[in-house]
Amino acid sequence: MNNTGTEPEATPAPSEREDSPASVKAPRSLSPLMLVLLVFILLLSAYIGIQLFGVLFGMIFPPDAPVPSDVVELSHDNLAYGVDDWLYGTTQNGCEVVQFYIEQDGVCDVPPGVCGTGAFFSPNGASQNLGSCYADVEFSIFTMRWNVEIATGYGGDSLTKFRLKREIFWIGTPPSESAVPTP
Repeated sequence: MNNTGTEPEATPAPSEREDSPASVKAPRSLSPLMLVLLVFILLLSAYIGIQLFGVLFGMIFPPDAPVPSDVVELSHDNLAYGVDDWLYGTTQNGCEVVQFYIEQDGVCDVPPGVCGTGAFFSPNGASQNLGSCYADVEFSIFTMRWNVEIATGYGGDSLTKFRLKREIFWIGTPPSESAVPTP
């Protein structure tokens, strides 16, 4: 017995000590199958993350409809998120505006002979509807459709005015033209 009145503590045997070689366990190595599975899971997670990022980016920053240079915005109505209606004026002639939208992969409907030689037709200086163009643009898992109605023959500061409409189809695909019932 020692002087403090308590019994001495027992010293653990060398095999029971934490720092003894018997208590140190060797790290487990991954089997080749587990390593391949881990790499597959990491690649799949990266792929899904990139796809999810693209969807979120498309929802937060939907694309704008194309607009020619040197135009003035006359009005803008935001009808819903991703549904917009703009009215623009420009000193460009109507055929130049039509050509711009054709270059943007637009499908344009212009009466024959109106823009045939590069000069636009406006009888007696009266304003007239020159034509319309539209296109569907896919981004991420969504589709944007823009549609433009072009009129020319205005006086004053602008020779041409055009109404540009943009709609984002959040379900992915726009309704087809053939799905519209005909009377």
